[in-house]
Amino acid sequence: MGLLTFATADGWVYPVSESAQTVVAAFASALQRAGVSLLLEHKVTSIRKTLNGFALSFEKQPELQCTTLLVAAGGKAYPTLGSRGECFTSLAKLGHTVRPLLPALGPLSADMHLYQSLQGVRLDACVTLFDAGKGNASPLPLGETTGNLIFTQWGFNGPAVMDLSHLAARRPGAELSMLMNFLPGREEQVRGLVQSHRREPIPLAVIPGSSLPPKLCTFILEQCKLPPESTLAKISEPQLKKLMDWITAFPVKVSGVRGFDTCQVSAGGIPVEEVDSVSMQSRRVPGLYLAGETLDVIGPCGGYNLQFAFSSGAVAGMGMARTNLTID
Repeated sequence: MGLLTFATADGWVYPVSESAQTVVAAFASALQRAGVSLLLEHKVTSIRKTLNGFALSFEKQPELQCTTLLVAAGGKAYPTLGSRGECFTSLAKLGHTVRPLLPALGPLSADMHLYQSLQGVRLDACVTLFDAGKGNASPLPLGETTGNLIFTQWGFNGPAVMDLSHLAARRPGAELSMLMNFLPGREEQVRGLVQSHRREPIPLAVIPGSSLPPKLCTFILEQCKLPPESTLAKISEPQLKKLMDWITAFPVKVSGVRGFDTCQVSAGGIPVEEVDSVSMQSRRVPGLYLAGETLDVIGPCGGYNLQFAFSSGAVAGMGMARTNLTID
């Protein structure tokens, strides 16, 4: 489309201008050359099935007729961008199942009174989310992920918790908790290092401090009631175990997921089994195609949800082209 790009070593592709506006302009130009009509600021109020296809009603503009229709209206995340889940009412009337919309890929809320000194601390962690349940002998693990984690004034942010947020959203009112391992991929190495220097007068802050941010290292030593000047040689085995437990199984209670306005996507929508994966055409309404976040698909952080939106939209477009050729 005439857009110059460059790729980073880890595979990300950007326009040479490093401006998103450049990408928008390239797509707009491609649409214009293809003869696509854009109807901006046309808020759809209803979708009806007709004898020859579909009829779209708008808030203030005349009704629009079409033989095939692709709905890629998103869910409820980022409502400031116009995605409020309003098209699902029409899709339900057409015969589709609509699963409840829930915030996903968002921050988790927690009582941060104990962790005030850690605000702004950022590091990689392996996070496991649990549901304590009622009467359970042991907490039920809901999911586990590894990624960047950020301590905030209201809870936790970053991919490590965002990838688990939809699991928390599906359990409102549940007793949720997390265990965070701050040595993902390095735990055995650090434990070996500790044991090899177990009888040496090395300050406790040195070995944990080589893997943890200073604020977090200080906080963990305080929770273990160990002064920073303590050495490996002087602490007992129970004290060492408690220290390593805090580093590899840091416990936090979770109160819930922040709202749609802080989440990247929403869970819920149309179940994927109601769509033909080869064409994205509805299995319930011939001529209707569904793509992107309209479907109940959740990918992890890292561009996977954008990729699904692009890919499902491309597949739907090709499927519609084949259908329209058959109609003609």
